[in-house]
Formats: sequence, C-alpha cells, structure tokens
Amino acid sequence: MALTLALMVPQVVAAPWAGLIADRVSAKRIVTTVTLVQALICLALVNTSLVLSVVGVALLSLGSAVVNPAMGALAPRLVERELLPRLMGLAGTFTSLGAILGPAIGGTLVAISGTRTPLVLDALSFAAYAILIRSLRTDRIPEPKAPEQRTKREWAAGWRVLRSDSILSTLQAVLICSVLGIGALNVAEVFFITKTLQGNSFVYGILGLMFGGGNLIGAVLFPRLKVAVQQRPMAAMCSAWLLAFGILTLGMSRSVWLAALACLIVGVGNGTINMLFGILMADRVPDEVRGRFGAVFGSAITTSSITSMLLAGFFLHKYAPETVITAGGCLAVAACSIGLPVLARAVRREARQQMHDSQARTTIGT
Repeated sequence: MALTLALMVPQVVAAPWAGLIADRVSAKRIVTTVTLVQALICLALVNTSLVLSVVGVALLSLGSAVVNPAMGALAPRLVERELLPRLMGLAGTFTSLGAILGPAIGGTLVAISGTRTPLVLDALSFAAYAILIRSLRTDRIPEPKAPEQRTKREWAAGWRVLRSDSILSTLQAVLICSVLGIGALNVAEVFFITKTLQGNSFVYGILGLMFGGGNLIGAVLFPRLKVAVQQRPMAAMCSAWLLAFGILTLGMSRSVWLAALACLIVGVGNGTINMLFGILMADRVPDEVRGRFGAVFGSAITTSSITSMLLAGFFLHKYAPETVITAGGCLAVAACSIGLPVLARAVRREARQQMHDSQARTTIGT
C-alpha cells in the first residue's frame, strides 16, 4: 500500500505547478531533463532499503507528473491533425504491449537475478526515452507572457477550460466513475480469482493478458474506424459504456472463460477511451493551456483511483469480492446512463451554435 500511495499521491500534489511548467517551458527540455533524473533515481534504488525505495518511487512518480502534461501538450504538434488518431493509436499500441510484456519480463528478471537487473534496465529505458525525445525536430515552446499579462491563478487555467466545456466536463465525470469501478476491480481481483473463481496464478495471468489484449485491440481498431470530429464525444461515451458493461459482467462471472471475455471487453473500452480523451484534448483545448488542462485531468483521475482503492479495501472486509466488483460496475453503468443524455444535449447544442455561426459568416460575406 505504501508503494502504491507513493506512486499516486505525487501525481495529485504536483498537478497545479506541473501543468504550469508544461505551459511555460520547452516540452523537449522538460522531458529530457526529468527522464534523465528518473534514470539516475533508478540506479540509486539498486541495493537500497524499503524506506528509500518508497521515497524513490515517489520521486519517479513526481517526475511522471511533470512529464505527462508536457508530452500530452506536445503530441498534437508531432503530426498533422488528421493523422492524430493514428498517432494516438500507435502510442496506445506500444503502451498496451508494455503493459502486457513488462510485468512478465520484470518478474522473470527478478526471479533470475533479483531487482538489480530490472532497475538498471529501467534506467537505460529512461535514458533512451530522453535521447529519443531530444532527437525530435518538433518542439512545443510556449510564448512567454509579459509580467503584466500574468494572473495570480494561472495554474487554474486548465480547470477553467474544463469547467467551461460541457462536453469535456461531462465525459470527465463519467470517466471518474468508471475509474472508481476499475479501482474496485483492481483491488478485489486477486480475491475474486482465488475465492470466487477458485483459480490460481495461471488464471490471474490469463485475465491480465486478456485485459492487456483488449487495450491493444482498442488502440489498433479505433484509428481504422475514422470517426468524424463531431462524433468523437459520443464515441468516447460508447467506450465508457463498453468499459462499464465489462466491469459489471466480470462481477457477475462465475466461470474463468466468461471472466476472461469480460476482461477483454474492459480492456477494449479502457484503451479506446484513453486514446479518445487525448484526441479530444487536442481538438478542444487551446494550445496555450494544454499542459495545465492535462495536469488537472490527470490529477482528477488519479484522485479517483486512490479513492477507489481505499473504498474497495474497506468494503472487501465486509462483502464478497464479486459484490465489490459488481458494485463498481453498477456505479460505472449509472454514470454512463446519466451522462449519455447530458452529453447528447451538449453535442446538439454545440452543433446548432456552429451552424448558426456558419450562417452568420455567410450572411456577412454576402
């Protein structure tokens, strides 16, 4: 639990100033500097105590809290706008492959040689990532503001954008509830497999593989669908529905194969909605505040993850694991049921406004 909190809490605490840094400093400079520091931290964790390991994990998480908003803001500048779904799909593919292969490779290396080799490889991967980002020809260099243009609450600009955009705010509320459901699943999964399904480590591996495979399918499939810009918010809602349905199905599963299918569905929904939110941020958030918006959005999701872990841990002492997972699925389904009509109204309202603006420009032009 200490390592998990060390991984998550810095993401929340650092969000306000991490987003502001992303919107003030060159993205390449942020990423290369921080990832090189993370590489050194990994090397320092070799042959260290548990307490220092927790501190090291917290520092690595702090670095990720700074890097993620910068990379999220840089991504739309790497390719033409029409190629962004393909880029996000490619990024999601590699992320899913890492989620599938990473634990297997890491576990094998720890079993063979202890923690030293995996930590050295982690350090090398951070260094390689820094070199790769540094070699990019494209950068995001925010224009500096004059002192008189700066406000006291610039760090909150991302929150103001989120609050003013009814489509993004509705989708975020739905996603937060979905994350609560996934958190319940993550905490109760081991007990669900061993007690409810009467499974073993092989079953645990199969379900994890199906979830990772679902993420991979979602990342590969979505760019091929070529969803129109106007339809992306509803596509994100459909992904949330898929995620919620998968969690609920898993909670009601009593066979390994049905549970595996449910994990596959959860993975597809999770992979697709994560990619769609990256695309929607590029579509709807002004470039000058994308770092702060990404930080606010990420901190809200991390907060819901921490909350779900604490709640699920509490309820597992009183209820069966399948009940906890089913409750998480019901929460996600309820959020989708409430959010769907709200989102549909927001999308229609925006379409009408765009049509009105287009007609007004046509009238002025004539």
